[in-house]
Amino acid sequence: MKYFKLFTKRIIYTLLLIFILIFIISTLYYKKIISKEVFNYLKLIILLFSIFINSYLLGKNKISKGYIKGLILGLLLSLLVIIISIINNKLNIRLLLFNSIILIDSVTGSIVGANKIEK
Repeated sequence: MKYFKLFTKRIIYTLLLIFILIFIISTLYYKKIISKEVFNYLKLIILLFSIFINSYLLGKNKISKGYIKGLILGLLLSLLVIIISIINNKLNIRLLLFNSIILIDSVTGSIVGANKIEK
């Protein structure tokens, strides 16, 4: 139960951070402050940033090894992306690459977080 609460909390925080930051850049795009190319790059950067930060915070908990927690979080987020893509009928090779990036980012963030535990 402890792991379920921990991962659920991190997934919710990740999604909230993504939604808030995407809302901000969408507003900037709507007001024509940023171009479409910049908007598309910022969406990817925001996704990677929020996953990395939440994986980092997950890795700082002293429950188990950092890479395992990051792998679990990355798999859960990838599963969420795959389910949404199946519902929207947009399952393709690009999604596989996207999920690989999510996994690598999540594992990297949690490893860095585990190595930054203050003694």
